[in-house]
Formats: sequence, structure tokens, C-alpha cells
Amino acid sequence: MLEYTVRVSTRAKRLQVRITPLCEVEVVLPHRMARHHIAPFIDNNRKWIVETHARMMAARGEGSGVNEIVPATIQLSAVGQNYTVNYQAAEKNCIINAEEPSGVPVLELSAADHEGACKVLQDWLSRQARKHLPPLLDAISCELDIPYKKASIRAQRTRWGSCSSKGVISLNRALLLLEPELVRYLLIHELCHRVHMNHSSRFWQLVSGFAPDFKAHEKRLNRASLMMPFWVYSKAVDGLVSAS
Repeated sequence: MLEYTVRVSTRAKRLQVRITPLCEVEVVLPHRMARHHIAPFIDNNRKWIVETHARMMAARGEGSGVNEIVPATIQLSAVGQNYTVNYQAAEKNCIINAEEPSGVPVLELSAADHEGACKVLQDWLSRQARKHLPPLLDAISCELDIPYKKASIRAQRTRWGSCSSKGVISLNRALLLLEPELVRYLLIHELCHRVHMNHSSRFWQLVSGFAPDFKAHEKRLNRASLMMPFWVYSKAVDGLVSAS
């Protein structure tokens, strides 16, 4: 029997099934659609779900340390910063930036349980993302001569980034854990949406002018969601791989 959860969405226009980064199956149901449509939809997509779930489980199993609840180290690859994490159980949830005598950055983390520890780390990651990602976006915006209105840091549920018609570019805080070239590509991708608010051939032509290897980057971004540490997705969220 195929196990899945159902999330009712006010934004979804059609039924969708997603595999989360934690390899959980979720059906997204438009809020005006009756639930009796779910079973036939699952049956029609069963082959894709089973095969994709198996592939993602295998890929996640290959990741070094991705299943650790509280990590021993955190690598913010996008900005070249690595941290050692010292975790201890305590009633109060807190995190302190410290430094070993050798100069190695340390995160002194305390929390009541693993769930609390993950929440503290997620909040810390959000602060780091607000510190580092907007300046990177500003620099690439100037380089490409494509302006935007505002940058927003979020724990996005379905994507690495997005761009609204009002010029607001939202960036996933987990981008900090990716390699610099992938972050650069994602920022280029979202800035190009300021010119074309779609994925038309003209959009991809514009992207390819700034990032000729965009197809390879797209594949790497899809796989990167499986390599994210457990604490980043400690609560089930939508995956970056979907069928609709």
C-alpha cells in the first residue's frame, strides 16, 4: 500500500504529488477539488511515485551525514564557512557563535530535544541567509544589469527561489549549503524572471546567455535537495521534485 499525506492548497490549480526531501509522499489538493479525485490520481501516477521514491531513497542514502538529526559540522559552502557544532541537552533553546583556540568557528547549541535543536539551527540559518544572500543578489543584479525591487529570505516549501511580478525575489535559506556556482546560477535564473515571467524559450535563451551550462545546473539543483541535512527539513516540506 502506498502511504501519502494530503495537503489542501488555496494556490494550487491542479492535483499534484510531491516527494519531500525526507522521501515522504505528499498529495497537494486544490481547496475547491473534492477528495474523491485523489485515489484515481494516485493510481495514474503510481509508477512515477514508486520509481521516484526509490531513486530518492537511494540517493539520500548516498549522502554523507544527511540523516544526522543534529549535525557535528555545518558547511555553508556558498560563502566558504564551516562550523563545528557542540550540542547539549538543556531546558533553554539557544545557540552561540564561538571560536576554538585554533580559530575554528563553533556553534554552541543547547535545546530541550532534537526537534528544538533543529528549530534553533533553522533560525540560525535564516539569519545567516539574510546576512549573505542579498549582497550576492545585489552584485549579480548589477553585473547583469537586471534590477529587482526586494529580496526576501524564506524557508520555501517547493523551490530554491522565486520571483514575483512585483519584482520581489524570494530565496531559500538552504541555498547557503550549496556550492557557490549553483547559488550564482539560481540568482541568475531568478533575475532573468524579471525580464520573462515564465519558462518560455525566450527566458531560457536569456538564461543561457549568462549561464551556458544551465541544464547541468538545473540537474544539480534537483539532486541537491536530496543532499540537504536532516535538520534543514526536520518538519516535512514539499520536495523539489514533483509530477503534476
